[in-house]
Amino acid sequence: MLGLDFPTVRADLDFAGAHFPDVAVRYKGNGTFMESRGSLKRSLKIDLNDGFPGRKLDGVTKLNLHNCVTDASRMNEVLSHRLFRDAGVPAPRTAYAEVFLTVPGQHERRYLGLYSLVENVDNSFASDRYGTKKGALFKPVTRQLFEDLGPDWAAYRQSYDAKTPVSKAETQRVIDFARLVSHAADGEFAARLADYLDLDAFARFMAVTVWLSTLDSILGVGQNYLVYLHPMTRQFHFIPWDLDHSFGQFPMVGTQEQRETLSIRQPWQGENRFLERVFRVPTFQRLYLARLREFSETIFHPDRLHRQVDELAAVLRPAVRAESEEKLARFDRVVAGEPVVRNPFGLGAGAFAGPRGSEAGTGPSLPFGFPGGFGSPPKPIKGFVTARARSVIDQLAGRAEGAVLSGPGFGGRGGRRTGEDLETPAVSARARSWGPPF
Repeated sequence: MLGLDFPTVRADLDFAGAHFPDVAVRYKGNGTFMESRGSLKRSLKIDLNDGFPGRKLDGVTKLNLHNCVTDASRMNEVLSHRLFRDAGVPAPRTAYAEVFLTVPGQHERRYLGLYSLVENVDNSFASDRYGTKKGALFKPVTRQLFEDLGPDWAAYRQSYDAKTPVSKAETQRVIDFARLVSHAADGEFAARLADYLDLDAFARFMAVTVWLSTLDSILGVGQNYLVYLHPMTRQFHFIPWDLDHSFGQFPMVGTQEQRETLSIRQPWQGENRFLERVFRVPTFQRLYLARLREFSETIFHPDRLHRQVDELAAVLRPAVRAESEEKLARFDRVVAGEPVVRNPFGLGAGAFAGPRGSEAGTGPSLPFGFPGGFGSPPKPIKGFVTARARSVIDQLAGRAEGAVLSGPGFGGRGGRRTGEDLETPAVSARARSWGPPF
């Protein structure tokens, strides 16, 4: 997204006693790279298979090491993926890793810190979750998913970013669905939607995405998910990815209150024709709202998530302390439910009230008028899930109306308010929308 091109280098990897010589390593990320560009602790992708066909670590060929720079708790991504899996959504497995770096003559087993280790979504993932290595995987980056761009795949190629080789039939399936979304009358769209989209699977995916109020996603900027085209059913399935801004912690969009009370009936920001059309289909409405009700009584319960935070905190605390006492202090505060200021995009320490930028301080705001409450630290997990659970339950019961966010945050078309076609009217506040601060 930022036009960065990360070169690949060769290295040796030692992982829990196993030695892998000559692996391929590169940096990864957009915002997380920008925020960590002044530090050695950057997100990494390691490929065991490059040059060594068939080489795996317990069935895995690629390791994604995420530096958690946006999340002082180091838990957003791990607990969110767990929530998706608990909801029956195929989602990456996660773990943690303490990462050390040796560069001869520069660093000798230098401790970079605690990383989240996230399973790669590839054909091995598809084989494990869907029973086949075949099928196509796409990683779209577009605010207008399944928009008709014409009959030539070249117009779609960059936005849909295929992660597996794709056949003519697979790309044509994307184009055909785009035509249906863009042009079909409401009756035809409702009748044919299930031919292209697994409605129960999508209802589960959207129920968790919306409850987490993760706006750095299909709901907002149009990224951070994958789409799998199943080779037998020829239906599309959605897979979550890159959840460091989940639990309402994407302050570039909306206010804290708007993220906590995000509409369950029109949760997207601005105009999103794909979601607008799908959410108007009665069969999908019933499935989606039923999942929200079911999960609100089970996996979305705040006490359950509070316990998960406390359980993880006890395990992670020594590894965070090894990074620095200042990071440990921030970690302890967010685990307890106290917001802390972030350092967005590597701003210097002078931007904050604390003595060392992102390492300390809970200053009142960021400089240069950062938008949408961007300078006000968002609530950590415990505070957010308590407020979000109450809002969703109240919206399901018809006691409250959710917040609808207008206008795109990162370019694209302007917004318009819809949602009145769903089971309960959605009348809500509009949020300011802004472009990126770079």
